[in-house]
Amino acid sequence: AGILDIAREFGCTYRDAGMRIDIDVAGDMDGVSAAPRIVLHDVLREALTNVAKHARSPRASIRIGIESDKVTVRIESALGANASNGRSGLGLAGLEHRVAAIDGTFQAEPDREHWVVQAHLPRRLAEASA
Repeated sequence: AGILDIAREFGCTYRDAGMRIDIDVAGDMDGVSAAPRIVLHDVLREALTNVAKHARSPRASIRIGIESDKVTVRIESALGANASNGRSGLGLAGLEHRVAAIDGTFQAEPDREHWVVQAHLPRRLAEASA
């Protein structure tokens, strides 16, 4: 399944639970390695679960951009009442480790009135040296 299919599947699942989700995907997942695809899936799942649990309103926007060398995902939602402590959740810490393990970058932090989860993932993993 392509990333658009996966994003739509997440959207349908969370919409069925009463959440409103806007999805925008730019680019083509062809040539994106399996590990970045899996980590992207994990980022989407954890971020949307956190929106369902903590956001002020059950709404999120997902933006995924696929470029020649990287995949960027950004999930935004209304800032919840107790989001000021930032990285207290084990799920976010686990995501940060998974993203770093494939040489990506991860941020989860407030930005004005929104909570933003963003990850930059490599399109392909670096070749292991012999």
